[in-house]
Amino acid sequence: MLIKIRNLTSIRFFQFFFFLLIGVIPILTQNVIILNILIFTMFYAFYACSWSIIGRYAGQISLGHAAYFGLGAYIPTILFLNYGLSPWFGMWIGGACAATCAVFLGFPCFRVHGVFYLLVTYAFAEIMRISFIVFRDVTGGSQGIFVPLLGDSPLYFQFNSKIPYYYIILLMLLTLFFIVKKLENSKFGYYLKALRNDEIAAKCVGIDVFKYKLIAAATSAFFTSFAGAFYIQLIRFIDPFDAMGIKRSIEPIIISLFGGSTISHQILGSFLLTPIVEYLTIVFGGTMFMSAIQGLIYGLVLIIVVIVAPDGIGGWLFRHFGRLLEKLKGEHHVSP
Repeated sequence: MLIKIRNLTSIRFFQFFFFLLIGVIPILTQNVIILNILIFTMFYAFYACSWSIIGRYAGQISLGHAAYFGLGAYIPTILFLNYGLSPWFGMWIGGACAATCAVFLGFPCFRVHGVFYLLVTYAFAEIMRISFIVFRDVTGGSQGIFVPLLGDSPLYFQFNSKIPYYYIILLMLLTLFFIVKKLENSKFGYYLKALRNDEIAAKCVGIDVFKYKLIAAATSAFFTSFAGAFYIQLIRFIDPFDAMGIKRSIEPIIISLFGGSTISHQILGSFLLTPIVEYLTIVFGGTMFMSAIQGLIYGLVLIIVVIVAPDGIGGWLFRHFGRLLEKLKGEHHVSP
């Protein structure tokens, strides 16, 4: 018991030191490339952690998170362009719409077993993508939407420097981290783990499986829409292929599988994997060659992780980190 407490304390110290280090990087360097890579690293960490609420904790694999991402990107932008509503408010409307869609999809799927949820979410994302191409008068169609540059305008989520975006996504990631950590140790978190491990057993002990699946799906979709809202404000452009393509749905799954089962592992996974991809994107540019290289990297990484660390690289590193600490403590307490 004492060893577990010590390990938990060490992990919490590591988490605190990790976020503290990330927080002071803009003070140490103003390099735009480094800041941009870290912004996208935290962005993908946030996206993967949002997906994991339904995919990891509830055990319901979704291939339709690109739809929630797209709603989060498009709705605040359309409201801003047409009605002058600040994206800070529009992103909450986008989140509510995404959560409603998640409940709508889960209502029939969560009453039955099998791969129905996976197939339905994938189909929904494709329907949304095609719809946003067809209704070009509202969405801009295949040409997408540009967010007009207003200069340094915090009210409208626009900044001339990368540093405000850096701290916004860091705050978003920290907020999601503490929310999910709180859920992990709550009744809701225990119920999700129970239905993930054995849904029939969870029903037998009185857990309302259908209800908690819906809550997990809505929560996951809500936070995913925030990722979309941040993304379009950062790059100021979105189109249906980028926002709602299958690649956008697969990205959080890959990072989640690479990182591991907990939110700490997934954040660590993004910090190990995303900088490599972003650096190669900077070197080679957004070409077809780069897309092939990115797919190759993802494939090789997943193969290695499946062989070396089936439960994710995060769990593997934390286990070895804990063993190393115990070994060092043991050597420290050995009498001369």
